[in-house]
Amino acid sequence: MMAAEKDLITKLKSEFGKNPFVSNAVFALLLTGVERMFEVEFACPCSPGWNRMFVFPFFLIPAVTSSLLMMLSQENTNTICKKVLCSCLPPIVWMALMLLNGQYLVCAETDWTGTFVTADKTYLKWCKPTNATTNFEEKQLRRSHILYIRSQGAGNAMITVLLFLLIVYIVHTTKSRCRQNDEEDPDAAAVPLQHQK
Repeated sequence: MMAAEKDLITKLKSEFGKNPFVSNAVFALLLTGVERMFEVEFACPCSPGWNRMFVFPFFLIPAVTSSLLMMLSQENTNTICKKVLCSCLPPIVWMALMLLNGQYLVCAETDWTGTFVTADKTYLKWCKPTNATTNFEEKQLRRSHILYIRSQGAGNAMITVLLFLLIVYIVHTTKSRCRQNDEEDPDAAAVPLQHQK
């Protein structure tokens, strides 16, 4: 049983090392699951002095951990540049997921005391001010809503850039493989010339 598990781990590690696309896809799926777990458990302290320090580890710890794990899985990669590039993708995916969620940026930018609740008739979780006038509360809710939208816009922009880079990578890799195949078998690529008499 132990030998089979070791073989599986060795094969997975080998595949991760050979194909950065596979390892990045697996890490992206894992990070999505982790972000969903955080989302359920996340509650902002709604304390102006602590909000940013509270949110910062949510962004930093999974990003650094995924980058280090990706670097370890890419130990068979030939160039250091490729290894570094591959290890940068999971943290970028993580940051995009956190920004798409929106509530982390809303919490970090909240500069008033309150209670972390879901706003009435909306999707937005925010710090509802304690003992505030109705006018102040509406103003802060509007500000939180704008922060939420900006956060999602930044997350969408990051995902769009990553998708564009992925398309460029796939096109470049496909062209390189076609060129390599043509060099290995020039007779297959050559078109026979017909001589007319």
